[in-house]
Amino acid sequence: VQLEDNAGFEVEAVGLNDCVRTSDIQLTFSLNIPNSVTINVFDQVGNSVYNSTEILSTSTFNINDLDSGVYFVEVQDVAPPNCIQTDTVALIVSAECYETIFVPNAFSPNGNGQNEEWFAYPNEFVDQFKVFVFNRWGDLVYYSEDKNFRWDGTFSGGYVPQGTYAYRMQFTSSVRPGATLEQYGSVTVIK
Repeated sequence: VQLEDNAGFEVEAVGLNDCVRTSDIQLTFSLNIPNSVTINVFDQVGNSVYNSTEILSTSTFNINDLDSGVYFVEVQDVAPPNCIQTDTVALIVSAECYETIFVPNAFSPNGNGQNEEWFAYPNEFVDQFKVFVFNRWGDLVYYSEDKNFRWDGTFSGGYVPQGTYAYRMQFTSSVRPGATLEQYGSVTVIK
């Protein structure tokens, strides 16, 4: 992707645990896009953790191996005629991002073709995986060892009643070898 006038930059921050966070920075240059910019990254207390003058051929740059925390990224044109434009964005890098799985909290297996199945969005670090779904009496109504599972809301040949169901997920992460992680929550079946 070649830089274009008044285009945005995409910043990708990668934590020590390989957790990725992205954000955009918008810079407006009145002349041409600069050949080089200064990229500065500061932590919450203003310490510089990354500084580079780069010849950019794309609108994306990566910053790797950041500890957990909030970082401020600044991109500035430094080439003559010194058209100085800056923008700062806060990126939050979390140590826990590889320890959680995004899970929707409701679905509607009612035959209308929308939200018919419940499933999770595991990140690429999830290895071994199990999901357990329980009704309000604690009975197991769904189980899978596939991280790409899709539950259609059935149990014993029929649909479960509308209501809230508890789930437990157990998984391992390639970023924390030897640790079994657990995540609990609930999902509402809407009819």
